[in-house]
Amino acid sequence: MTFPASQRAVQLTGPGRLELNEQKPVSRPGPHQILARIELSKPAIASIA
Repeated sequence: MTFPASQRAVQLTGPGRLELNEQKPVSRPGPHQILARIELSKPAIASIA
């Protein structure tokens, strides 16, 4: 299996502060971890309020 060199990620950088990182390096998963690709994500209505 091949792994991409980078990924897009939303990162929590401070209290109530989120930033989009377009070039976050992809780490290889450890022996008890998985690497998953999310095709589409939609926030829950309750988490927006």
